[in-house]
Amino acid sequence: MKKLKRLLLLIPVVLGCLFMAACATGGTVDTVLKLNDDVSGVRVITVTVDEAAFAEYFSGEMTDLDNLAKTKCPECLAYTFKSDAGGTTMTFELAFDSLDDYKSKVETLIEEPSLEINLADTAWSTGLRVYESFSSRDLLKWLTDAIVEEGYVSSDNSSYILDDGTTSFTYEGKDYPAGNRIQYDDLESVVLTGVDILTNVKDFDTFDRSFVFYVDVNSIGSRKNDIKRFFEDRVPKGTKISVDENSYYVNYSVGVNDAKVEDLNNLNNALFSKASFKAEDPETDKIFSTMKNYSETLPVGDYIFKNYQYVSISEYVKVPEAYLIYESPTSSYTFKPGTDGDHPGYAYVRNTRASIEEPAEISFAVGKQFRMSEVDITTKLLAKGSFSKEIVFIMEDMLTEEECDAVIQKINAGLGDIPEGSAMTISVGKKQEKKSAPKFAVSFKGDPDDIMKCLNELTYRSGEIVYAEDFGTFKAEYEVVIDEDFDLTDLCSYTTDDFQMVYTLDLGSGAKVEYCNSSYAVINGRSVTITDSQARTDVRVVGTVTNIWMILMPILLLTSIGAVAAAFILGAKKAKMTPEMIEAEKARKAARDAERARAKLARDAKHEADKQKRDAAKAARESDKASKPQNDTIYRPANLPHAGESEAPASVTEAPAEGNAGKTADAPKCPKCGSPLKSGAKFCTNCGQKIE
Repeated sequence: MKKLKRLLLLIPVVLGCLFMAACATGGTVDTVLKLNDDVSGVRVITVTVDEAAFAEYFSGEMTDLDNLAKTKCPECLAYTFKSDAGGTTMTFELAFDSLDDYKSKVETLIEEPSLEINLADTAWSTGLRVYESFSSRDLLKWLTDAIVEEGYVSSDNSSYILDDGTTSFTYEGKDYPAGNRIQYDDLESVVLTGVDILTNVKDFDTFDRSFVFYVDVNSIGSRKNDIKRFFEDRVPKGTKISVDENSYYVNYSVGVNDAKVEDLNNLNNALFSKASFKAEDPETDKIFSTMKNYSETLPVGDYIFKNYQYVSISEYVKVPEAYLIYESPTSSYTFKPGTDGDHPGYAYVRNTRASIEEPAEISFAVGKQFRMSEVDITTKLLAKGSFSKEIVFIMEDMLTEEECDAVIQKINAGLGDIPEGSAMTISVGKKQEKKSAPKFAVSFKGDPDDIMKCLNELTYRSGEIVYAEDFGTFKAEYEVVIDEDFDLTDLCSYTTDDFQMVYTLDLGSGAKVEYCNSSYAVINGRSVTITDSQARTDVRVVGTVTNIWMILMPILLLTSIGAVAAAFILGAKKAKMTPEMIEAEKARKAARDAERARAKLARDAKHEADKQKRDAAKAARESDKASKPQNDTIYRPANLPHAGESEAPASVTEAPAEGNAGKTADAPKCPKCGSPLKSGAKFCTNCGQKIE
């Protein structure tokens, strides 16, 4: 019975030996990973070929195996083959310059590897950690697959081609043992539980910013001052550093004031290696505001040293009163400042969990809003189916010239292009009196459908103007109906408390508003005005318009009839006249024209002669006046002698001109100059003396 029991105990051992003999591996894989201080190094993989197993299971020669390895070997591996009396070895070396280089090369050999190498000697951590989720046999899977695919070994025996041997790694001349997968960890680290980022946006390019690092008080030990020196050695000059401690945390606050974008980028890089901070203009921007988008990347590898660890990073933002904090440039969601918690006055934006593999990615947008106090909208019916429309945005606050130019530019861009073939016109401009807030006016003129197409592009809405009329040629009045629907709330998103929209619809001259559907409407003859606290309306107006055609038609008809009759009479008269009569009429007309010309010449000659006489008389008067003594106030006719003189003898007097003999002596004479006067003359033609 005892012999039977011993025999039964030997059976498993014998079967195990037979199984091991039948499944002998073709090669053993040994590994040495050599690391340097800068995380460069080389991984040496040596495959020692079992020549007996090779001869039994490999269907080719050693040279076939060597050629296959040379042909299939990936570029990241350096391959050498050695076969001599001491045995046959295949050596593969994977050299790398950095951890990232090592990872990228391993990823070409296997899928989704996990790899960590931390050589820590900082205020935050000391020690060594190397973690690999793979073995060297995994890295040579391409070789076993090639051997099977080429038919050198059957697929049933593929798992026995290679077997794990010894694995170790060296660092600073010291050997560290490891299993098939290298997983070694003796790190001692301070626990950083979280980081708060406080960003005070004083203006779009000026900031106050501080980082608050929360360190677990139980893990810091004696490193409190070491960590403070860590910050002091890394941050730019002028950075403020303070330390605060409570029962749970030691808080390190690191910050700068009145910093520019470049300063924040430098601070981020000092605290978080390979970090960044950017400020960019968004691709789309609200019209009555200006906006900046801020984004940053914060790797946390200087503070945590294991992939499964993470640090919580929270963003807090503060802005001036006229600014708003947005989740993103395209979002309408805004963050409101809080009053509770550790950072009153700041708005809590978001929290991000960061690890070695996943740095913190943070972004937010800040917009400066231009407050609007009123919008005036005037729609006017110009003619049948043609409208003008003006929208005036009245701002509450002063804007800089640059901000005004930006608003006008964004309005023009938002309106889009005028529809092809349209006769519509658009104008955009600014109205501003000295030391007053600006007004921005957008004016349209043309077809209502074209107007609303452009306006809808600007407002991102679907408003419309619908026009209808009951027009008859022989009606003294006709009826018009106008439906207008629009919404400007997106454009007027930041308004004053007493904001109002004043909408006016004008039907034009000769019209009268009969009905409006709005209870807020004020009807004033041909126009209707609606005042509302919302920048949208849906209005229907019915009015009557005087038919100008009915007024003009009788006048035009009578004028046309008169013109036709006159033309008929003239035509009939011309038809009865003979050529001789026509020529005679032309001659009479020419004679009349010649007579008028002669009469005009005679009148012109007479006027010229009269003018010359008046000029001569004037000259004589002035000469006579100049020749008189200054004290001579006695009037003396020109033909009387002075005292002491005798009258001229009769023989001296000139004889009257021929033809006038006997008339001159009897004709009246001017009492001043003695010149003969015409009968009934009231003035002397020689000296201009008035005749009584």
